[in-house]
Amino acid sequence: MRDVTTRRAVLVAGLLTLLGHGSGALAGEVIRYGLEPGTRYTFDATQAMDVAVSVEAGAMSTPMRQRSTRVTRGAVQVLEARDGHPVRSLITFDPVSAMTTGVSIGGAATPDQSAAFALAGRTVETRVAADGQVSLAPSAGEPALPPLTDADRDIVENIAQVDPAFLPQRPVSAGDTWEATLGTDRDATRPRYRFTVDSFGEHAGRRVAHLKTAATVETNEDGLRTTARLTGTVVLDLATGLPLSMDESGEVTTSGRADMGGVPATIAGEGTVEQNVRIRFAEDAAAPPPPEQPQPGEDGEPVDADQPDAERGPALIPGWNRYRHPLSDVSFQHPAEWKVQATAGGIVITPDDHDPNRELLFGAGTAAPGVSDASAPAVVQQLDALVRSQTPGMTRAGAPEKPEHPAGPAAKYTYRGALPDGRRAVSDVYVLVADELAVTVAILADDARLKQRSPTLRRLFGTVTTTPLPDDDAGGDAEIGDRRLIGMFRGETISSEVDGIYINTQLAYAFGADGRVLYGAKSHMAASERDYTGELVWTAHGESEGQVQPGRWQARDGFLTIRWDSGTRSVFAYGFEPDGALVFRDPQTRKLINFFPRVR
Repeated sequence: MRDVTTRRAVLVAGLLTLLGHGSGALAGEVIRYGLEPGTRYTFDATQAMDVAVSVEAGAMSTPMRQRSTRVTRGAVQVLEARDGHPVRSLITFDPVSAMTTGVSIGGAATPDQSAAFALAGRTVETRVAADGQVSLAPSAGEPALPPLTDADRDIVENIAQVDPAFLPQRPVSAGDTWEATLGTDRDATRPRYRFTVDSFGEHAGRRVAHLKTAATVETNEDGLRTTARLTGTVVLDLATGLPLSMDESGEVTTSGRADMGGVPATIAGEGTVEQNVRIRFAEDAAAPPPPEQPQPGEDGEPVDADQPDAERGPALIPGWNRYRHPLSDVSFQHPAEWKVQATAGGIVITPDDHDPNRELLFGAGTAAPGVSDASAPAVVQQLDALVRSQTPGMTRAGAPEKPEHPAGPAAKYTYRGALPDGRRAVSDVYVLVADELAVTVAILADDARLKQRSPTLRRLFGTVTTTPLPDDDAGGDAEIGDRRLIGMFRGETISSEVDGIYINTQLAYAFGADGRVLYGAKSHMAASERDYTGELVWTAHGESEGQVQPGRWQARDGFLTIRWDSGTRSVFAYGFEPDGALVFRDPQTRKLINFFPRVR
């Protein structure tokens, strides 16, 4: 015991020493495009313009006002990518994609006119050539594409390809700026942007950069010059390089000469312009796991039906497979013909005779500290609120049932009502509370389909287990898994949540061959304020005490699980750079968390 204690004390001292070095360097963040085959996301873009102009033709002066709103919505699936840039994609445009315009002349308004986007309701396949040229083709089985205007093609091309100039060409930190002219020489309009990094942080579970923008957009068509100057903000996803949100607004001016029915006219006016973009990644947008890792979409690993295993749970039901979630200790059994796929939000269960128009089977897990009863009021309230937010037309049908479950307290909730499209539906939600975890298995279907699935789903729910990983003191390869992790790694994070205050945190992990892990962190703070002339008013520095957190580690199939002695758990997808640096990624989205160069 003394040798073990001494060895751990040396490791702690080594960690604290390591955290004390290199704290003065504030390395910038490298932002690159990181789109991969299989990435899916939805987009919702709106551009609105309101311009009042005066048209002078001869001795007449006529006031005019034009309002326009363009809505472009849809979904993208990346089929092929090169160096993080999509080169082949499927783009599906929502039927609501359209342009609406309204004009008033001399105070008399005309009815608004709405014209559907040429590809509204269509799916197109796009290919990006090495020279940046984009080719379009109808999706397999669809008719030929309709004629497209230059504006229509611009919309498709802006979605099909990413612009390298949009991202900085060097590592950046909070306060840094870069300028970019978007588009190519082939484009009639090339916006000029100035980006400023406001801060780095988290947004919707993803690591992001918060940017401020200033843009100038100029066009000159047939003698009519239009200039828009916009400012706004961007929330940039660091894993893919795409903007999760982009909100800009500003003023637009127009002037020049035009031919009005054979009569030369002078036009001058001004107005406002606003544009907003939202991108949301689908649940299955994560990159595929490493080849040696069991695919989340596979059925799980069959085991001998008459050989129960303490770690795997009860004996396997004949004709069923066992599925174990790759990022947690939750496992369950299911008919061998059924498929189970892990997603960012949980799992999706697909029977062999699945009808997507009649049913949806899914599961999820969430931390439930302090909860010991699956039918507790807090659980009831949370479920009711969740169902109400997703399907407002459905309500709970009475008190929950309390089926017996070998792993802990369980409950079954039933909801009935109408879906947003008016169809009648019923949902059974099974809830198990075990090991401070609430596991749900649910079905949303019509009455006949739910009645057909209920016996199998109830039996499936009865096999759910939350068996933890072994936590004994025995060392060895079988327990720790990937021995490449043995050693010490160091990294850092930089944040600036408040203007003028920067925090640099030194991080270190020490993975022992005995399955123990030590994690240390030490933060250094720098704060300052400048007056309106840029002169420094004051500055301050400080640092936190180094702290070390012990735990046990295990790595398998590309996932690192750490069970901290405090009772919490961390899970990372991990890999190694050619120089030996350890890379942590989010286990669900595969977004980069941090690099940790090996130091020992």
